Amino acid sequence: MDKDGMLLKIFVCASIGSLIWLGSFVLLSGFFEVQTQTKPETVPVPSQNSELPVVYSSGFTVIAVRGEQDEITDFYLQYADFLRDSLVFVRVPTDTQIELSAGAYEVLRVHRPEMPKLFMLSELLSLAREELFCMAAEEAMGGLLGVRPKACYLLPEELFSELTGKSDAGIRFLAPESMVDTVLTVQHRAVTDRTEKEALIYTESYCDIKNVFYQVLPGEAQTSGYRPDSDAVSEMAQRFEAGMFELK
Repeated sequence: MDKDGMLLKIFVCASIGSLIWLGSFVLLSGFFEVQTQTKPETVPVPSQNSELPVVYSSGFTVIAVRGEQDEITDFYLQYADFLRDSLVFVRVPTDTQIELSAGAYEVLRVHRPEMPKLFMLSELLSLAREELFCMAAEEAMGGLLGVRPKACYLLPEELFSELTGKSDAGIRFLAPESMVDTVLTVQHRAVTDRTEKEALIYTESYCDIKNVFYQVLPGEAQTSGYRPDSDAVSEMAQRFEAGMFELK
């Protein structure tokens, strides 16, 4: 075979080999590309030990207790500061005289035209009815505190008794054996505007609470009922937000 013929044969063989290699590469690349595209996306699972979002880290919650005649027998403002592992229960006397702000009064009258602007706290449930209670309680306390509570619970008396105990210092909330079971029990037996999912967000944070404080809403007992000191109440709320929970 002459030299030119040999070169032509080598060129043809090399070309065929290149085509075979290129075809294999394209085929395999296509295979792996399809495999990558069809691989299911991994969804991150949130850790049970994840920190509570800042938006949920502090704030007031209304805890009210209903009697057999739909009167409010106990009323607390709970302030939780999970960043400081602290919890404050502010007892609000049920004979507290409540005066709704103009804005709150108009909002509530849309739902219940007969709603008065002035009333005793013990009358709130009978005036607002169960379906409007949380809105009315949060509006009333928001006017006092200068900041609206984030949630509300209306507990039957028997449930309140299960959650609390009496001591020389007064009624105290008990530390439950199972926080999750307690949260679910309260959610199922109380009237609340907080969903079960929202309530469970707080479970781990409540377990970490190290400091619990009790005090009474600043004010003065009078013959006509308990009269809150609006300036002192506003100052109290500001102190809580600043992380100061001890009585002055």
